[in-house]
Amino acid sequence: MAGVIYLAWRFKYFRSGHRWQKSRSNIYQHKVIAQWSSMIEKARGKGDALLEKVARLIKENNIPNISLTKRMVSVDGAKPLPFLIASNAKAEGYDMYIGAFDYADRLNVLWYVTWETSSSLEDNRLKKSGKEGFENEYSLTMLDRQEITNCTTIIHDLLMEEVKQMMSGLNLDFTKIDTHTRGLLNIA
Repeated sequence: MAGVIYLAWRFKYFRSGHRWQKSRSNIYQHKVIAQWSSMIEKARGKGDALLEKVARLIKENNIPNISLTKRMVSVDGAKPLPFLIASNAKAEGYDMYIGAFDYADRLNVLWYVTWETSSSLEDNRLKKSGKEGFENEYSLTMLDRQEITNCTTIIHDLLMEEVKQMMSGLNLDFTKIDTHTRGLLNIA
């Protein structure tokens, strides 16, 4: 019963126009291990609806260990923007930030995967550099990398399907969208 109430609350949370939470965290380039972005013509104003659909699909696909939040997040210290954030309880420190922002008459759709181990963890899975960041993302354990890749691939595929449907409704050609990601994961 508690599970049903929780799911109802989560779906309502994303449909209700719930206010974006302020975030104390930022996305900095040295924390990003993978990313994807594209500009969609004539899609200005469609970002919130796209993020709501993606949030619903993530829940419907029962991705293990994933929890979702909506927050205002600053990218490299710039003005905070709204992001849908998928966090994985099994791969602590993994977050996938999904955004959709108006830019001119276009919609900039993007995501970043960040990985940050907490200083309280005994087994830091990434080698610390002299800065806040990490110098070698390949020192992730194989299981962490598999977990992050699996979750990110499913969410990326769901986002691509929603972008494809949105573009179809605008009579735009989805085949012009580069679906390949950059960084550690290299999802196609």
